[in-house]
Amino acid sequence: MHLIRSRTKPQNLSEHFHERRTFIENILLPCLLFSALTGIFTGALIFSFNLISTHVIHLSSEIYHWVRENPIYFPVLLLGVLLLGALAGLMLKVFPSARGGSLPVAVAHLRGHIAFRWIPNIVFVYFSSMITYLVGVPLGNEAPCVQMGAAMGKGTVSLFAKKHRAWDRYVMTGGACAGFAVTTGAPLSGIFFALEEAHRRFTPMIIMVATMSTTAAVFTSQWLCKLFDVELTIITVALEHTLRIKDIWAVILVALVCGLFAAIFSKTYEKIRHYVQKIRTRVHFIVRLEAVFVIVAICGLISGEFINDGHNLLHEMVHGAYLWQFLLLYLFVRAILVIFSNSVGATGGLFVPTLVFGAMLGSICAQILIALEFLPAEYAPILIVVGMAAYKGASMRTPITAIIFAVEVLSGLNNIAFIVLAVAISYLTVELLGAEPVMEFVYESRLEQEHEGKERRVYDISVVVQKDSFVIGKEVRDILWPPECSVLAVHHTVGHPSHGGHTGMHVGDVLDLHFSSYDLDRTMNMLYDLVGEQPLPSTEK
Repeated sequence: MHLIRSRTKPQNLSEHFHERRTFIENILLPCLLFSALTGIFTGALIFSFNLISTHVIHLSSEIYHWVRENPIYFPVLLLGVLLLGALAGLMLKVFPSARGGSLPVAVAHLRGHIAFRWIPNIVFVYFSSMITYLVGVPLGNEAPCVQMGAAMGKGTVSLFAKKHRAWDRYVMTGGACAGFAVTTGAPLSGIFFALEEAHRRFTPMIIMVATMSTTAAVFTSQWLCKLFDVELTIITVALEHTLRIKDIWAVILVALVCGLFAAIFSKTYEKIRHYVQKIRTRVHFIVRLEAVFVIVAICGLISGEFINDGHNLLHEMVHGAYLWQFLLLYLFVRAILVIFSNSVGATGGLFVPTLVFGAMLGSICAQILIALEFLPAEYAPILIVVGMAAYKGASMRTPITAIIFAVEVLSGLNNIAFIVLAVAISYLTVELLGAEPVMEFVYESRLEQEHEGKERRVYDISVVVQKDSFVIGKEVRDILWPPECSVLAVHHTVGHPSHGGHTGMHVGDVLDLHFSSYDLDRTMNMLYDLVGEQPLPSTEK
């Protein structure tokens, strides 16, 4: 797979120089240099974020534990939660792009649906996330890291290559992958996040920017961890056994349970989110956020296992610290809190909650099977890992990333065949039950809010590839076109040469485009960043 499809051997030195310059400017710089810079900046930023958030979550647990022992101070806690809710609400009201902070929001940025300013995005996501964690809202830290990584990519281009706006979404993709890789400790999963979730395509440039940014970010984070003598990992699992073939039925059972729960969670999320959207015009955003914070606080006073991101739960479940009856209760309460928290727009992600849900389901199944003497006790951690991978693959519809994450982080290599089977079965189960991915609900809802009150129009236009434009030498499939934009045809210039059956775009080529847009000026600016400035050819359909 080539990054540039050469036409024929250059006829003169000038043509050869121009092709080399195009290759350096539009391939090497964004894919290597700027992606590496983004990775370094993102690695340092996410290191500080994870370090501080770990202390904030620990402080939150200590506060709730202290108030449980001294219930007379509950009014003080309630007042503090209300004030934090008001502060977070004001921050998210001022900068709505930071609202939710979940992976679908970051994906909307990468796909070009949502415009944002990179410095406010980092600042507001950073501090609103800290408020979320201090209150104890059971959302993860991976999505804010992805969103801040994307913003850092945009900032890198804005600071050092302001004239190359076509690089934005590529370098932003690298930053998003870097944020995911650093916070989860899974660089390969971070790369596949770009391919399977963010853009849903495999292209050389996406692979290069994701790989370079992720590598630089992971090295930077590891160096900082060593420098400050800290260890920041999402979870560490050491599987000492390999499941027996005759116990494959247990894997199938866990996969079916995970698929069923993923479908129930998705349908419940859809109904609750629909209800929240209905009251959106009647109840102020800050009031909705404060109400959820208060509910979280009350649950936190009842039990610390109901709140916070769930890292401790993951570690304790692997070591069998909870009975399945309690895990069932924790699962129900945390699922409801996650749905309400994410629906009202609290900053935080769904990746870690999906791991917690999967681990709970795997642990519940394992404990019941062990109690019935259907399974040896030493296989419980394997079913927990199988549950995490199966539920993540089913709920987020990212089976490849789920499998890679299970192998990369959860020591699943010796049981990879069982993990692949579980992910496939859980994925098929949720599809057969007709449940939509939760990520799609969040994604569509965010776009509805972004385009509220705007009229969507459809356009058919033709543009000409200009000299020194970004698309020169690349094929249509390799370009991140504006949202909802399709290239219907490429009309090459007369005598356009080809090589090996592949033809890239070249100066003078005419592209027939079909797209829909809520903001024609913004869409055309994105398009001109790719093909070069030219008179506006508007043919509205």
